[in-house]
Amino acid sequence: MKRTLTALYRTRAEAQNVSDALKNANLGADVQIVDQTTADAHPEHRDFVAWLGGLFDGHEDKHAYEEGLRRGHFLLTAKLDELKETRAAEILYAAGPLDLQDAQRAWRAEGWEGPYAGAYEPASPGADAQPSIIIGHSVRSYSLEATPAAWPFPTPEPRP
Repeated sequence: MKRTLTALYRTRAEAQNVSDALKNANLGADVQIVDQTTADAHPEHRDFVAWLGGLFDGHEDKHAYEEGLRRGHFLLTAKLDELKETRAAEILYAAGPLDLQDAQRAWRAEGWEGPYAGAYEPASPGADAQPSIIIGHSVRSYSLEATPAAWPFPTPEPRP
């Protein structure tokens, strides 16, 4: 079965280093780096962005990744065989991706409401978008077979 691993990085250089490390380990045949300008600058990525949105439909990760992109971070995704998932996740985690829980708490303190107002409350994943592993609250893994229909994934507006 095919899996998609995801992690959010502070800089393009961090994400690119992970992409290179995955390729050097023969794990990175299908790696994408998405930022707030991807859909506008690269029209060929529009379908990928729609797919990504569908992957997270019904899951709080959708909102966290959307906000992270809006804030100028970089989302790395790697499609690979599930037998390579653990090693690839170790590579993603070793590069120091954003801790999604900590980031959401900080963003809420700055006024971001996310999928619900108030204090951080983990949402239940949708039936079609369940991470199989979470490493250090930073790296997620999703099944490609369970990908629901795409949702609209707007290009995030840059933060002033």
